[in-house]
Amino acid sequence: MSRLVAVSNRISIPRKGTAPGGLAVGVLAAMHARGGLWFGWSGRTTAAHKTRLRIEKAAGITCATLDLTQPEHDGFYNGFSNNCLWPLLHFRIDLMRFERAELDTYRHVNARFAAGLARVLKPDDLVWAHDFHLIPLAEELRRLGVRQRIGFFLHTPFPPTEILSTLPVHEGIMRALFEYDLVGFQTGEDLARFEEHARRTCAATVKGDRIILQPHPLSPAQPRVARFPQDAEVIGQVVGVAMRLGDVSFDDAPRSSSRPKLN
Repeated sequence: MSRLVAVSNRISIPRKGTAPGGLAVGVLAAMHARGGLWFGWSGRTTAAHKTRLRIEKAAGITCATLDLTQPEHDGFYNGFSNNCLWPLLHFRIDLMRFERAELDTYRHVNARFAAGLARVLKPDDLVWAHDFHLIPLAEELRRLGVRQRIGFFLHTPFPPTEILSTLPVHEGIMRALFEYDLVGFQTGEDLARFEEHARRTCAATVKGDRIILQPHPLSPAQPRVARFPQDAEVIGQVVGVAMRLGDVSFDDAPRSSSRPKLN
């Protein structure tokens, strides 16, 4: 069985007496069921020369973390992720602020994540990236020659073309998503809007065995993740990677060997 490698903006290292929430519940359930590695930001900011990769084990889970510098955190997290992408994905373009410098930092941090992750990947790993903070991660990994299968789950709605196209770099965001082997959405409506935007604005064919698109709900209304962490089949269906995904198996998805076709 391939190792599961979960990647998120920030990881929640299991500690005695603390209760995980949100995304951490699903990731920890999958890790306990299947084992693997959880990679992400440590939650700390530090000087540039101290941002080395740390690996530790806690509660039977291996965690690999990177620190960010304060400018990286400001541009990547507070800036492009929260001031631009979050409002956009929640249909609030009145709150959206696009700054080219913050976009550059967002891409830089994703490149740092990719470089750190590439160092610890094994040939048969399944990589599972989470949420809008990490949209360019697969693109950066491919540039480094990583050919393992990579999935992505979006934990927000996906907006219609009329909203998404207000982002000056929306085509680049879409093309970054095309670098994943599997993309998961919360609802069928989100999936439909993604396909429509790809067709209308990117002149893309998104089908066949290059990218597999399936809607996979993951929300606080899915208590089985928290209450039944031993149920690996349910976890796989809910979180969108590693086990059976409806009628699609990520384990059976082909390894990436070429770029997606853009007509």
